[in-house]
Amino acid sequence: MNTSTRPDNSIPKRRRWLRTVHRWLGIASALFVLLLSGTGIALNHSHDWRLDQRFVQWPFLLDAYGINAAPLQASFADGGHRMSLLGERLFYDGRLVAESVMQLRGFLSLDGLHLVATAQGIVLLTPEGELVERLDLTSVLPEEIDQLGEWRGRAVISSGREAYLGDAEVTRFERWGDAQEEGIRWSVASVPAEQEIALLQEQFRGRGLTVERLVADLHSGRIVQSAGPLLMDLIAVFLIILSVTGLMLWLRRSRRS
Repeated sequence: MNTSTRPDNSIPKRRRWLRTVHRWLGIASALFVLLLSGTGIALNHSHDWRLDQRFVQWPFLLDAYGINAAPLQASFADGGHRMSLLGERLFYDGRLVAESVMQLRGFLSLDGLHLVATAQGIVLLTPEGELVERLDLTSVLPEEIDQLGEWRGRAVISSGREAYLGDAEVTRFERWGDAQEEGIRWSVASVPAEQEIALLQEQFRGRGLTVERLVADLHSGRIVQSAGPLLMDLIAVFLIILSVTGLMLWLRRSRRS
């Protein structure tokens, strides 16, 4: 009678190979499924969680997205406060207060309000930097606003060498006289300290990437740019192979049973 012990490698090599492939693909696929599920839930609740209002501050991610700080366009100081324009973003004492501002022509603190002159009109802000009103003066003025000034407690703007005087509530401007009128205190641009400019540029970069965009890019694979679709294809192939190897192992076990 022949007796023999069953060797440790009695499991066919093909079967062991299938189990190994199935195991490692399962681990890899599980990580991607968790990522897709987590980012999908976050995107479904993006509005509730205000992901479009939260910003990513990590420098390496900002560098990866190519988000750079815009140069300082103009800056004015008055009443211990400073208004600066970087790109099209308006910063009040280093805090973003408005966007899509093309040009900054002056800044004044007047009767508890802050007046910001752009090329097309006046922006009124509270001392805390909250928006009060935007005055579009393109239909009133012959040209763009050149300067913003103050005369006896009232706002003055110059346009096309003419001066326009605002009413006490700064809701309306009417032609007043020549822009060279004596007694007008014009707002004059000044350059902030280098450290202040660096802080402004840091704030500018920090508002360039929302959490919502980052989550959406993680979900779609666009975070790795052109390789994103290939990565998603690879995940799909992993899931297909995982399903096939799982089915093959199940069939082999069923036959043995």
